[in-house]
Amino acid sequence: MLRRLISKYGRTWPVLTLALGLGAALAALLPSGGLAWVFDREAVAGGELWRIITCHFIHVNGSHLFLDLIVFLVLGSILEVSLRKAYLISLLAGGIAIPLGVFIFLPGLRYYCGLSGLDTAAYTLLAVHLLKTGRQQKKKMSGLIMLTALAGLLFKIAYEIHTGTTLFADPGTSGLIPVPLAHIIGGGIGVISGMLLFLKKSSSLTKCAFT
Repeated sequence: MLRRLISKYGRTWPVLTLALGLGAALAALLPSGGLAWVFDREAVAGGELWRIITCHFIHVNGSHLFLDLIVFLVLGSILEVSLRKAYLISLLAGGIAIPLGVFIFLPGLRYYCGLSGLDTAAYTLLAVHLLKTGRQQKKKMSGLIMLTALAGLLFKIAYEIHTGTTLFADPGTSGLIPVPLAHIIGGGIGVISGMLLFLKKSSSLTKCAFT
């Protein structure tokens, strides 16, 4: 059913983004807060590999869910309609690479969850796209705004590394702590996805010019 909906409306409506966002919202209703879906290092090492994907849908409290979901829906909706292929690449790559990065490089971290890593991938993908567009159209102000936005993301990551606390989400009593590595990996995937898209476009333009 989802495949039919994407095929029918995917060019004009962000069907996939809305479906994933709904999944994250409904996951908040799971028994025990979705412990069977969260990234749990010991469980993943024991063979529960589905947690690598499902962990993105789980959030530790309402503030965490609300902020992650709003960013995901807004950015994802824009990208799914305007940069569908690059967006899908960033979702797939980020969905796998972020938890694997946590597993490999943060051996002391047992649990991980949330959409923030994928949010960061979408954020940087859109920024790369707007930077490239602004450069092509010779709009310096557009490029400056996007560079400022990227600088803001770097500041957020640096703040979380330095303080060990979240900049926006309220930790409440849940013990929510940021995982800057997830945002670094997500941001890198967004940049790479955007650059691959534009390299492909440039290659096509060059081929057309010499035929």
